[in-house]
Amino acid sequence: MKAYYAGKWQATRPGGQETSVCNPYTGEVIDTVPRLDGSILAEVMPSLQREAKSLAVKDRGELFAIFQRLHAVMESRKEELARMIVCEHGKPVVQAESEVANALASCRVLAFNSSLAGAEIMPIPSEAKFGNRYGFTVRHPHGVVAALTPSPQPLILPVVATLYALAAGNAVLLKPSRHTPLIALTLVEMLLEAGCPPNAIACVTGHGDKLGRAICNHPGIHHVFCRGRLKTIRDIRASASFFTTELQWSCVSSCVVMKTGKLEQVADKIVSAAFENAGQSAFCPTWVAVHQARHEELRELLRLRIEGLRIGDPMDRTTDLGPITAVAMLRRLRRRVDHELNAGAEIVCGGVFNEQAHRRRVVPLLLDKCGLKTTRFCRQEVSGPILGITKVSGSREATLQLASQRFHVLTFFTGDENWAIREAMRLPFDNIHINGIPAWTDGLICIPGNPVRAGRSSAEGRVHRMSHIRDVICHE
Repeated sequence: MKAYYAGKWQATRPGGQETSVCNPYTGEVIDTVPRLDGSILAEVMPSLQREAKSLAVKDRGELFAIFQRLHAVMESRKEELARMIVCEHGKPVVQAESEVANALASCRVLAFNSSLAGAEIMPIPSEAKFGNRYGFTVRHPHGVVAALTPSPQPLILPVVATLYALAAGNAVLLKPSRHTPLIALTLVEMLLEAGCPPNAIACVTGHGDKLGRAICNHPGIHHVFCRGRLKTIRDIRASASFFTTELQWSCVSSCVVMKTGKLEQVADKIVSAAFENAGQSAFCPTWVAVHQARHEELRELLRLRIEGLRIGDPMDRTTDLGPITAVAMLRRLRRRVDHELNAGAEIVCGGVFNEQAHRRRVVPLLLDKCGLKTTRFCRQEVSGPILGITKVSGSREATLQLASQRFHVLTFFTGDENWAIREAMRLPFDNIHINGIPAWTDGLICIPGNPVRAGRSSAEGRVHRMSHIRDVICHE
């Protein structure tokens, strides 16, 4: 498949390199894409910069009409999109269909809610002698926005990044993961079919260390949207002195199960969240601390559910776990498991690795005795179907130990919701959930600095900038 920039589809040039896109389950080559590097930006950026000036003054009604047509195009091709996610990423078909539905919902929000990019009127308090006054804020586009998206959500994140940037009047330079470029290129194809200006968007393919770094260092980029590993985000922040950023790294998600938790429901929720998308999605819990009085019971419930997960062909609707997207991810997972075993952890079930060119997978793994002081599961993202557990003597020990960590997402399972709320108020974590684990899509509304938070009222926005906001969510 060709890359798209400078208003047209561009094939690999003579002497240029190509990247093969393979089905991670069968090992078959699906297609090839150009492997571009930073030198291509000399051709990509001029047309985007010219179009950004036109989009800044373009009637927003025209843009939202494009989104309405895009929604219709995506709706008519949703089965094709789901199959593409399965073949390119390896996500089971039921989960792929769910991602397509989420992408359609995001498109629908923009297509039928044009006020998202409009002006915002706010009252201005004043003394009587100055009379009544009012003011309004106007959202000005950045110019050219770069969107660097990872492989775990190959459709929804390009949709969110691209459409919200276009809605605000920006031109978009999209650089998808090298493992899942075809889905992003298909999105561009659909946008053009819906009537998007040809020079308003570009989609370039290549490796992050060359092309991605060059994009972040380019002076014509005024805003970067990125979701990815912490190392990637740190590299981008090092280059972010001259533009604004919207960055989110893979979250470290952990659970605390207290003595009064309903263990059958707890085990169902933990296994469902931890092994969705083979553990490669953000917010997949990787570590569980359980009260010592319930440790043996919960471990057995988790073991039974994990051993009952079906691994196989992602096109089969009964499959629970598909393959790992890349061999490098498998090797990183093996190193993580070796570290835990050397630190004293014990395998309860699973843990067979297959690093062949096809059917790259890990049999879902449950580790016990992953102590808080020795495990890395509560400090680093795992990105695989692995879950570690440990026991604690009581709520006091658990919260004291947890307070020394810096999780992004923490879940309390307890029958005493009031206790959990009190603990949540004093623990220094960004997201705390009570009796429920967030889905990865919640990351679009729960992480500070996200696009939905940016839409808050001006007064609330000022308070947000003057404080560190933490979210506490209670699940029924």
